[in-house]
Amino acid sequence: MSPIASGVGIAVGWGSMPSSGGGPSYPAHQILALDANNVSGSTWTDLTGNGNDFTLVGSPAFNGDVGGGALEFEGTNVYAEIASGLGKFDSQEITINIWWYYTGLETHQGLWSYDFTSHVSPTFYAQHIRASGTNIANHWNNNGTWGGLGFTTSGAAVVGEWMLWTLVIKSGESRVFKNGAQQGGTDAATFTVTFYDQEVWIGRLNFDSTSNIKVAKVDVFDEAQTPTEVSDYYDTHKARFGLT
Repeated sequence: MSPIASGVGIAVGWGSMPSSGGGPSYPAHQILALDANNVSGSTWTDLTGNGNDFTLVGSPAFNGDVGGGALEFEGTNVYAEIASGLGKFDSQEITINIWWYYTGLETHQGLWSYDFTSHVSPTFYAQHIRASGTNIANHWNNNGTWGGLGFTTSGAAVVGEWMLWTLVIKSGESRVFKNGAQQGGTDAATFTVTFYDQEVWIGRLNFDSTSNIKVAKVDVFDEAQTPTEVSDYYDTHKARFGLT
């Protein structure tokens, strides 16, 4: 586990527990923990101690209307980024949890996007989850080739509602969840993702930089968590968002 400094406003991260220093610590497989109440200037601090800090672009506002607060990614070119996902998020198995609020309907609303930006069309995603209107869409590549990997789940995005979306990517066993419940079936496609020296974004896409969301919390694990683990994670944090 990677202990972090004490003095954090709230205990964040799935399975967090007191460390010897008095602050929370994180599971061994957790590689990113972002919480909106831990921003300094334009730096959104990774609380795991792994150093995966994101940079805020376009001065997103802090909103205190939910416990712990949220960042408003609203408008054009308002998002968070890390300069390269290599050595950070380039795992063949990954679980991405994003707590977000849909402020207004968007045709393409990026949530987490590790994209090959040199290829807008076709798009060779490494990891990608977005709202397409009210649908969940998620994609990844196979050996650097766009092969239509990923799937869409209808009607899961609701304007005016806090939601947890979870994307689990693993060859032969990929899933997407809303509020701890699996949406649709399991994608049994087999693949090897090719990763590039490219940005990772929260709140934008390589083909659409308009955003209309709030984001409160992002937790990422370099393992494919089971449906039970995803459900347990949701149960741990749902009260903060007024969910049951």
